[in-house]
Amino acid sequence: MTVTPLEVRERYEPSGGIDWRFAPLAAGTFIAALALGGLLYLLFQAGVYLLLLIPAFMAIPLSFLVYGAVRAGHCRSRLIGSALGLAAGVVLYLGSYYTGMVHSIGLGGWHRIDLLPRYIEWRAQNDVARGNHGPADEKPKPGLNLFFMILELSTVVFMTAFAGRASAGRTYCEDCRSWKRRKAIFLPPGSSAPFARALDSGDFSGLEGLQEIEMRVDTRQYAATILERCPSPGHAGGTCPTFLTVREIRFGGGAGTIPRLDLSIGRSPIDRVAIAPEEVSRLGRLFPALAGPSRQEAAVPAPVEVA
Repeated sequence: MTVTPLEVRERYEPSGGIDWRFAPLAAGTFIAALALGGLLYLLFQAGVYLLLLIPAFMAIPLSFLVYGAVRAGHCRSRLIGSALGLAAGVVLYLGSYYTGMVHSIGLGGWHRIDLLPRYIEWRAQNDVARGNHGPADEKPKPGLNLFFMILELSTVVFMTAFAGRASAGRTYCEDCRSWKRRKAIFLPPGSSAPFARALDSGDFSGLEGLQEIEMRVDTRQYAATILERCPSPGHAGGTCPTFLTVREIRFGGGAGTIPRLDLSIGRSPIDRVAIAPEEVSRLGRLFPALAGPSRQEAAVPAPVEVA
């Protein structure tokens, strides 16, 4: 087997392409964001609006919708994925004020988008934040209201834009026209160094002593080792490249793969590096959890490229 140094190996980079289905999926996401914005206003009217917490909570389902739209639309552009998430977050948050405006002026004024800035300014000047036992005659604090408006909008937009960027950045096979499936194991911190030596030298004996660690919700530091390959058994380890990532997590944990991989804080000394079929087999023998095809997920139809 020919050994290729780690520094010159092929590394995955998103192509930036999208599927034509991305447009209607994005439109559906905006409609859902507007509906969530309306629900946010209803919670405000009902008096169960907790500053920052309720908008962040409403951003969670929208983030999943953004993630799904990017994935189902075969969007491989981090910029476009982020833009979709950012726009959807803005629609959600400003949608709550739009709903309040329509509620104030009547359904006949649903098209008066030009009044929205004035309505938001009026809310900033007149909204009163109070606790469960706050005094009824508390005066508005426009500066504090504006601060929380900006903070809430920033939080919502960050969550939804992050979801879009993360989804678009997943590994995609341009030949199979599908997202690669990933399998992950969790090793002790510092495991990226023996992996780097193994890839550089072709000697995998230094990996034999590595053992998977037991992951708990409060496990904060670990090395996430991820193998990404095509879902088709005919391509796995064949003509389509398989990519290896070893990420040193400094602050992670949680329950499930997504929090431990995508929501954790760390660095990737080995970041989606192409490995040969023989190396895939050797890793499979050392770490059986990485062997074999990835778990089956719902198939996504092959896309049609948009110029």
